Amino acid sequence: MPKTRLKALFELLVEVPMTTERAVFTMPLPEDESERQLVTFDAAMLVRGTNALKAVRLLCEQAHWEFAAGILRQLFEQVINMEHLADQPDRDAAIFRYAKFGLYQKVLHQHLNLLYDQKTVWGTQSRFTPQLCIRGGVLRVGRGARRGAFGSACPAAPELRDRAA
Repeated sequence: MPKTRLKALFELLVEVPMTTERAVFTMPLPEDESERQLVTFDAAMLVRGTNALKAVRLLCEQAHWEFAAGILRQLFEQVINMEHLADQPDRDAAIFRYAKFGLYQKVLHQHLNLLYDQKTVWGTQSRFTPQLCIRGGVLRVGRGARRGAFGSACPAAPELRDRAA
């Protein structure tokens, strides 16, 4: 097993995330709100990276390096993104754009999942069919079968609300 052959490396992959998280969670936050938001963003990205390292360690310890390669690719891309954001003249605006793009990707993914569900077995309008509703400018994704899941203003399949009652 790799765990016995690469013991020093795996010990390092335990120590690095642990030390990093300890430093992140004990550091004082700046008084200025905009500075605090930047530090919080950096800390969140750092914790995301340490979580990736932990996952890589767990997979590699069990000789599943081929699955760890995908996580390492994500970690590499995260480093590239953070370097790019650090080089921007207006870092606040760049981070805001980065976050907006991430949110857009999440909403797009949810929308495509809903379309897929409609075209497959979920398209039969079962009790658990996901529903997408925009109310008050807020996108809500849920299981429409719950009574009042989106309120009466949402056009989410009235027959589901009736059946759930």
